Amino acid sequence: MSANISNPAPVLLSRQQLADYDRYLLNKQELAEKLGVNVRSIEVWMSQRKIPALKISGRCVRFSLPRVLVALQKFEVKAVE
Repeated sequence: MSANISNPAPVLLSRQQLADYDRYLLNKQELAEKLGVNVRSIEVWMSQRKIPALKISGRCVRFSLPRVLVALQKFEVKAVE
């Protein structure tokens, strides 16, 4: 039995788009500094799938700060009045 899998066309980015991505994507250390937490917290959240991550390769992981902030808002505890 053969599956009918269509391969999407590769996405080609201009040099400017690549520069924009590089400006906005953070590594674990940079994200930890921005959020004021330990790098280990970032690793735990990533393994628990609490924050979105872009895995470039086995060891290269990058994060989009706006997307991470949106994901973390789901865990915000509202104050009781």
